[in-house]
Amino acid sequence: MLRLPSCSAIAVLLASLGAGAQTSSAPPQAANPETQVRQAYPAEPARIPLTAPDGTTTTLGAVAPRVLLVAPFTSRFGDLAELKLAPHLLQALQGQKDVAFIALNVDRPGSPEDWSVLREVLQERGVDPRLYSDARLAFFAWVNGPPEPGQREMLRLPSLAIVLDGQRLHGVYGLDPSATPETYVAERLAQVREALKAAGVTSAPAKAARKRAPKTAP
Repeated sequence: MLRLPSCSAIAVLLASLGAGAQTSSAPPQAANPETQVRQAYPAEPARIPLTAPDGTTTTLGAVAPRVLLVAPFTSRFGDLAELKLAPHLLQALQGQKDVAFIALNVDRPGSPEDWSVLREVLQERGVDPRLYSDARLAFFAWVNGPPEPGQREMLRLPSLAIVLDGQRLHGVYGLDPSATPETYVAERLAQVREALKAAGVTSAPAKAARKRAPKTAP
């Protein structure tokens, strides 16, 4: 069963990922969760495996249109701010066939009960996107870049990653903690427009509409 401890440190996530892989016969370096993630770096990003709630497996290339917005998340983080604001962005992107949005969990859920918890986490935040699991942590490794000898940089879990044509990483993005729905949508739409341009798509989503003041009675 997936738990929801109130902790936002990536180190806790890494520790939890490594806990199940450690064995008494394994060498110490094999139990290092950062090393495990780095070693999962994909040779072919389009073939990164994604697991659906029903247990079926697909690939990043198979689910991606020209521009794919991926919101990686873990149920071990409390706020999930990107996913909480995502409904506003999805509304602004309605009708844009070249753009899609998915939520990608890195907890590696295995049972129907695990998936049920994840659904509840998302629904509590008012969003029900296409949901997948990064079961082999290949996407997590990809957004952190290829492993390098002696690399000690801390792994990061971005708020959003934008993928072009299922195989090119356009960018990874954080989220301003003070963002409002309006500023969030405006920033993300600007990033989507840049991504569509980089993908060679001529059509682009409209700019976020300015919030109009309510009319007052005469």
